[in-house]
Amino acid sequence: MKLKLITVPLAITLMIAGVSAQGLSGNFKMTGVHVQYYDVARDSSAAAEDVGSTHDFALSWPSAASEQFAWDVNTFEPGDMIANPETPEAIANIGYAGLVAAAGIDLTVQLNEDGTFEVPTSTYPTTDTENCSTFSSIPTIQDQGIYEWDGEDDRGGFGIVESGIFDLFSMDPTDVNNGYINVYRASDSDDIRHVIIGWTAVDGTGSASGIDSEGNLNRQLGISTAPADEDFVTGLNASAGMSLNVGDHVTFGDNWPYDEAVNANWGYIF
Repeated sequence: MKLKLITVPLAITLMIAGVSAQGLSGNFKMTGVHVQYYDVARDSSAAAEDVGSTHDFALSWPSAASEQFAWDVNTFEPGDMIANPETPEAIANIGYAGLVAAAGIDLTVQLNEDGTFEVPTSTYPTTDTENCSTFSSIPTIQDQGIYEWDGEDDRGGFGIVESGIFDLFSMDPTDVNNGYINVYRASDSDDIRHVIIGWTAVDGTGSASGIDSEGNLNRQLGISTAPADEDFVTGLNASAGMSLNVGDHVTFGDNWPYDEAVNANWGYIF
């Protein structure tokens, strides 16, 4: 199943400075990252990825690729919020580099005084969609680009003007795609101890994210799991004095009798 969508990500990234001078020049190592996505259904575009896509969420048997039976669970209209996933709290904590590394994330950024930056071989989280399923991934990346900064340490404006990896956003807080920076320096010098960079970006030509080479929105969301209940039939038998076959799988639908719910990609329809 595929859903047409736009994504509005809010990312807050913490970096620790290794070497620094005046301004922002220095070599920075990321020690925490928090990304909040807002997945919103959108209209179809002329993008090739939209061919065969749908706003419907359906359960298929034995699979969506070769279905013999399908049951529509939900449908979305353009503008509907589909999901708002975010990165785990553990890797968002300030200063816990070990937790970030344990998650497979290793990002180093070199900021230069002339407004350029480089990302040597690193890893950074993103999402991929294959076979109608969207999942998180941490690919290896390299990048070179241009940044801008208004010179303010305390909630200063910060933007990425050119990049092959990151969203593009402005240091102007009135722009839809905008960023900020907090710079923390040593008390007895201009040396940077750490910085926090955050930004908001909306899919489109302004951020250069979620579009194809022609500028058409093309981001897809594939939902591969649904809420389910591990003991629905057991609870129904107990409460109604029935003797239905419990089976070996979970039951899709509302959790009852209100214990811990699970997400599953295979189960019964009751």
